[in-house]
Amino acid sequence: MKAEQHKTASEKHYEIAVNIDKEFKNEADKDKRLSLMTVAAQNYFYAAINAVEYVFAKMKNSLHSGNHENRTSNIYTNIKEFKNSEMFFEYKKMQETRGMVTYRAVNGEKYKIIKIFAKIANDELK
Repeated sequence: MKAEQHKTASEKHYEIAVNIDKEFKNEADKDKRLSLMTVAAQNYFYAAINAVEYVFAKMKNSLHSGNHENRTSNIYTNIKEFKNSEMFFEYKKMQETRGMVTYRAVNGEKYKIIKIFAKIANDELK
């Protein structure tokens, strides 16, 4: 994908995540809350991934990660391309917790890690 396509995808996923997160915070039913958290987490995740890929696509010799292992390596070796020098460490934290939240709806604290990473990644679009 081109840089602007990643940017648009990231912005839309982030917008959806924020809206679902608001629903999640206001939902009383425990089962529905878990479902909403899962949907928001998935969208925060894809917002973040597209923001990272946007940075790679903008580079002089553009990159495309293709998978999580390549993305980890690409972030590490190209950390100077990111506004936030902690991007690699934040990505690793998010990667370690993502499956627990997005697939198994475990633990609201882990959800916060995904939200934080999405916010940091989203700042790359500005």
